[in-house]
Amino acid sequence: MSEKTLNAGIIGAGWWATFAHIPAIQSHPNAKLLAVQCRTQDKADRVVKDFDAPHALTDIEDLLNLPELDAVVIATTPNVHYEQAKAALAKGINTSPTWGMEGVYVEPNIGSYNDPAIAGGGQIYCQVSHAAAYITFLTGLRPAEVYAKFDFAGIPNDIYDALNITLENGALVNLASTGATPASEFNYEVRVYGTKGILLLELWQGTLSYVPFEGERVDYPKIDKDDTYPGQTPALNLIDAALGLKPNGSDGKLGLASMEIIEAACNSAKDGVPVKIR
Repeated sequence: MSEKTLNAGIIGAGWWATFAHIPAIQSHPNAKLLAVQCRTQDKADRVVKDFDAPHALTDIEDLLNLPELDAVVIATTPNVHYEQAKAALAKGINTSPTWGMEGVYVEPNIGSYNDPAIAGGGQIYCQVSHAAAYITFLTGLRPAEVYAKFDFAGIPNDIYDALNITLENGALVNLASTGATPASEFNYEVRVYGTKGILLLELWQGTLSYVPFEGERVDYPKIDKDDTYPGQTPALNLIDAALGLKPNGSDGKLGLASMEIIEAACNSAKDGVPVKIR
């Protein structure tokens, strides 16, 4: 185990930062919460007091200029991720992106998810972004073409998204996602059709089965419920990767592939035609 202590900062201390990222940093034996940035000084002071950090800031540049800073978690809304991540990376600082409401320190701002000017979009940015990255994570392939249709259900943001994606080797992917789901039920079904059989995954349930075209079905041990959505893992992996203890579990190529799909899907849904990426 490394003897070095990593000093981490938080840009945007809202719901997810205080629910997952800050507790993750505080739980890591080789990390320290150095600074918290919020839009208002009152909120920054409150978070710093409650989570025991030395610096409460409102200006992002002031946080990035702290000489002790080693890494920063960007937990703001999507519309400012690019400029904030670019500013941090330009200074050589490691970065990391961003269920129940009972007992949370800060509830999400409503506009963070339903204002297109802040969220960028609805389901396409909120959830398809994760599924799109998962495609490249599973296959190692980049997208080549996307044909998408969105249903806005009478509101400014897309609620129902359906994407047909062609990967660079010609493989076809169907991706469907909706924000109109009951709070009591979470589903994340993945089916992979290969040359020798089918993989059946239910990520929320933590199950995996292999059904070969010849032979018996194999059901693998179910993942423990607490491990199906480890919300603190991104921040913990950021610390470990920055300290050289573990490899980066979320390669930048996954984020790039996800944004290629999102941009192509938005343009396809707007124009009603398939969009080629490469």
